[in-house]
Amino acid sequence: MHVENKDDLTKELKKSKYEVIPMGEEVKQVPIEEEYELQFAWDKQANFLNSQSRAMGELRSMLKQFYEMADYDDQRLLEVKRIETTIDKTKKETEFIEERTKLIKGEKKDTSLLDVLIDAVTDDE
Repeated sequence: MHVENKDDLTKELKKSKYEVIPMGEEVKQVPIEEEYELQFAWDKQANFLNSQSRAMGELRSMLKQFYEMADYDDQRLLEVKRIETTIDKTKKETEFIEERTKLIKGEKKDTSLLDVLIDAVTDDE
């Protein structure tokens, strides 16, 4: 699911009730009640990260099974190692995104500027 920014909001019609009104020879349906499902940016991002994590776990399991079946000199093992490296990189990127999400949601305070200022003062002494 694509998230543009922290204010991204998706509104989807979940269910609606209609009233049938006869109008001469025609019958018209008029909505009398509508229920919407709201998806906030952090919800969409969390759902995406969870599904990506499950997919990576499944891939890791399949690679483990392949290792057990493959020969030692099999060229495909090099490809598997490349894929595992890519998985590790994606995992680190996911952790970074989760930290940024916490900052955006306000669950974690961004003290990076304060840390730089403290380091600059302590280096001068």
